[in-house]
Amino acid sequence: MAKYRIRIEALDPAEELRAEYRMGIECDGFTIIGDQEDGANYSIHKMSTVDIAEAMVNSEDLLSAAIIAKAMAEANRIAREMKGGRVIEALMDHIGGRDED
Repeated sequence: MAKYRIRIEALDPAEELRAEYRMGIECDGFTIIGDQEDGANYSIHKMSTVDIAEAMVNSEDLLSAAIIAKAMAEANRIAREMKGGRVIEALMDHIGGRDED
């Protein structure tokens, strides 16, 4: 038997939700990713990183989002390194063309 029932309530009466959201989704743990005006918010309850990964691998949308997020994180890392004066080193490390002396 599931431990939780997650229901979604639309605050805007014109917003139409799927029936399963209104009735509730039963589960043993949950992850919620919410889009807010000041950025995304998330909550994880009774799910491990592996549990979340298993849910993502079965969803084309979530898996695509994970791949895009990884690329964005890598781009941010490279940009930080470039600002720190390591422009050539950062680019060479990224493309794997670093020459060994």
